[in-house]
Amino acid sequence: MLLSLRLIKQNLRISRVKKIFVAIIVLFIVVLAGCQKYTIIVEANNDLWGTVTGSGTYSKGTELQITATANNGYKFIQWNDGHVENPRQVVANAKLVYTAIFASLNDEKSSNCWVINTGIAVVDDLANAMVKITGGSFLMGASVEDEYAYYAETPQHQVTVSDFYICKHEVTQELWQAVMDSCPNYKGGWSEAYGKGDKYPAYFISWNDCQLFISKLNEMTGIEFRLPTEAEWEYAARGGNKTKGYCFAGSNNLDNIAWYVKNSEGKNHIVMQKQANELGLYDMCGNVWEWCSDWYGSNYYAESNNSIDPKGPLADTIISSLDNARVIRGGAWDYYPRFCRLSYRNGYYIEDRDCNLGFRLVASPIK
Repeated sequence: MLLSLRLIKQNLRISRVKKIFVAIIVLFIVVLAGCQKYTIIVEANNDLWGTVTGSGTYSKGTELQITATANNGYKFIQWNDGHVENPRQVVANAKLVYTAIFASLNDEKSSNCWVINTGIAVVDDLANAMVKITGGSFLMGASVEDEYAYYAETPQHQVTVSDFYICKHEVTQELWQAVMDSCPNYKGGWSEAYGKGDKYPAYFISWNDCQLFISKLNEMTGIEFRLPTEAEWEYAARGGNKTKGYCFAGSNNLDNIAWYVKNSEGKNHIVMQKQANELGLYDMCGNVWEWCSDWYGSNYYAESNNSIDPKGPLADTIISSLDNARVIRGGAWDYYPRFCRLSYRNGYYIEDRDCNLGFRLVASPIK
């Protein structure tokens, strides 16, 4: 009987020790979790346009304020994830990058040189989504130092483009349906598998489909929207006269500005979720390929040096396996970085549709 009592007491002591040990371990884990540090990076889309505060390394769960301050002649538009609060409260729970998007007041005034009044909100909003691009000269194509360049991207050559307007985002499913009254009748239309919703880019769009959409849109608005020329597309993607010489549209880090094969989780994403480029344009790399107006010619760059507002080769001069194809630019959600470079170009047949193929609108200045 005494032996049994001793064993019971001994077991009770062991049980208490186990409980204390478990409690210490749990407390250690909680303390360790609380000691995690996360880096918050706050930056401006153009350091000349404004300044930002709030960058630093913070303990997990820390609430902090980030602030964007515009310089004279500029204004704060929004953060890269679409939030417009400024100052803004954020929580350190991951390594995060917040980019303040600034815009020139002069550009803003000039970009509203037309008013769209169709009574359809998403169509009327186009006027505010169009960004004025001041024309200029640039080197188009891949440099000789670019080890990833394909033949059709060379030689790099001088091109001059005039002023034009370009939409800061790809044509959305919401806009497409507002103009066309339905989604594309191809493979069952847009689906959750590839991204479905008002703010997702329209895809399954052929070049011919673009022309029909633009024709209807122009009739609705009285404005001459169109596809960009290949030169306009590349000039805008490179940042125009505000370029910083990045490899991709707005950064040398593709994760910052694009949905591509390594971060897209196998589908398209809502527009304007990544960082904009120097001109405030989103998704110029990744998400969906974007149609241009030009015919595709693999030898065209050798013939277009010092060209002004080039519109691509004539159809009957194309020597390519992609005869009857138009240019696509920018890469897509299912492509690797090599194909999202600013100089990469390819062609699709004008009837082609795909789950990664969409477009962006441009317009010439109203005279």
